[in-house]
Amino acid sequence: MKRYTIVFATLAVLYSTSVFAQPEPVWMQTFTFGGQTDIPLGLTTDGYGNFIANGHKEVIGEIKAALAKFSQDGEMLWITLDSSDVWTSSGFNHVAITNVNRIAWYTGKWFDSGGLLTTYNTDGAPLWQQESENLLYLTDYNDMIVAVTLSDGGDSSQALFIDSEGIFQRSFPIADLTTGIVTPNAHGNHLWVSALFYRQGVVNVDGFIAKYNITTGELLWRWELEDAVKVFSTVDGIGNSYFTASQATNDTNGFLRYILVKLDPNGNVLWQNEWFGRDTYETNYENYVNGVVVSDTHKRVVVYGVTQKGDIHDGSRSNYVVGFDTNTGDSLWVMRWEYSSTAIINQINGGVFDSSGSLILLGNTYTGGDVSNKGYLQKWSFTDTTVNTVENRAVPINFTLHQNYPNPFNPSTTIAFELSERTLATLIVYNVLGRQVAELVNEMKMSGRYEVVFSGQSLSSGTYLYRLTTNNTTETKKMVLLK
Repeated sequence: MKRYTIVFATLAVLYSTSVFAQPEPVWMQTFTFGGQTDIPLGLTTDGYGNFIANGHKEVIGEIKAALAKFSQDGEMLWITLDSSDVWTSSGFNHVAITNVNRIAWYTGKWFDSGGLLTTYNTDGAPLWQQESENLLYLTDYNDMIVAVTLSDGGDSSQALFIDSEGIFQRSFPIADLTTGIVTPNAHGNHLWVSALFYRQGVVNVDGFIAKYNITTGELLWRWELEDAVKVFSTVDGIGNSYFTASQATNDTNGFLRYILVKLDPNGNVLWQNEWFGRDTYETNYENYVNGVVVSDTHKRVVVYGVTQKGDIHDGSRSNYVVGFDTNTGDSLWVMRWEYSSTAIINQINGGVFDSSGSLILLGNTYTGGDVSNKGYLQKWSFTDTTVNTVENRAVPINFTLHQNYPNPFNPSTTIAFELSERTLATLIVYNVLGRQVAELVNEMKMSGRYEVVFSGQSLSSGTYLYRLTTNNTTETKKMVLLK
């Protein structure tokens, strides 16, 4: 009789993942455009890490568009005001920065379809100015300005390409672009445009995002969302697009919800997320999206908007900022501030990621009522925990949570555990007050031995608890971070 010795080879696999952190405030700078009421409307960055904010100031009997440059720390470097009283920025005030750092600024009229397109150098000195018969929405493409026009009826809307000297180069038509704020994005040899259009005459309004070939003007694909009220979009570094909207729910309560959709470069939906500004359905709550930004490096996409019911100061209107994982569409965190007559942070109208992955938000404050608005910039940072997981598929007999090694540690330590069967496993780190500081594991695991490398780089010295929970067992141990 032959005997066989079976040797099980142990397969160890190292996984590196990130535990996404809640945003932490770094600094906040308030500013004024010089008016009794200042309304910041948009934010972008230049090639040196500075921020450009556009908006308008209001004093009794006068409204002027405003453009300002801020340093990386939020200090105002310069400001320029539109010289003509008839040019205003209510809904028609947009900025783009070309790769040669020319700042293009468009300001529209109150009751007309025209406006002014002006470019500035990095010091705020004007270079050239042109009048436009149509409303313009701006983005940049290499050293050129791309201006998407919004015209009555949508039949004559175009993408205009203007070089850095103000000379028109070429154009191509944009179909069915009829109303609302237009968001153009240029990347590679493609232009994405999102806006609203009328479906079935003027009865229903829908949203769309479309992709065009810049060289030929060919429409490559178009994706539509029914019953949209406001839409915005952005594009990441590999051509995925993120389309967000406020969408009517088609019931009798006048309710609007948030929508965020990720589409691949071919226009296929990768994931879609729908949510309410106050977590649950509430009658007559309306969720108005104000923008979306994405960070390629840090795999985050952030949507900001306003959730409201009733009057602005009755305690039922709030800012809403939510972060999502770009890979899965899962919500990572939520920030919310209630409006009030004394609140420092009120409506958020702009947002960008800087080169370090920090989030910069632009908005306005109320310091005694609507007539005393000021602007603010606020920087939020993220300290994500990098988790390396080693999976060892040799099957253990018992459930075991091992003592971390080394202990004490600075800044990293290894936590090993063994599972005797397939189970949902969570491994969570708490401080001594019972507050969760990191979630290292939360998924189905096969039987086997696992090792997780935990970094306490962003934590202070002290005693921490780590708890392993499965379907049938829970065990907790202590570890000490000593810096």
